[in-house]
Amino acid sequence: MSIEFRINDKQKILIKYNDIEEEKFSDASVYLVNNNLKINIANDPLIEVIQTFYNCLNRVIQGEGIDNKVTSIGYEWNKWAYDLPEEGQGEEDEYEDFWIWSTKDTGTWLYRNRNQDILLEISPIYRW
Repeated sequence: MSIEFRINDKQKILIKYNDIEEEKFSDASVYLVNNNLKINIANDPLIEVIQTFYNCLNRVIQGEGIDNKVTSIGYEWNKWAYDLPEEGQGEEDEYEDFWIWSTKDTGTWLYRNRNQDILLEISPIYRW
């Protein structure tokens, strides 16, 4: 089974999941489809995929944004993560409210930029 969110004629977010009795606990995979290119951007239980997307989209629609100096949350998050002490503890992650999904290689963010455009950003997650 699948759910599609069309971005435009050539791009969409595709959520694929197994049809099981307890559907919300089904494993789901999320893809960004751009023409014929399909990029996996998440693998989580369906309920987590949908709730995270819904919560973040609501915040963005209600006008919550980020610091006007930020041009890429993915880039800023990678800088923040790199600066954390070895113990992995440090300052609060100010970008977590805009995080939707991730894989071991990518992070997906949804936010408003300084022009109040809603952006879906998929960025590499660098291993330091």
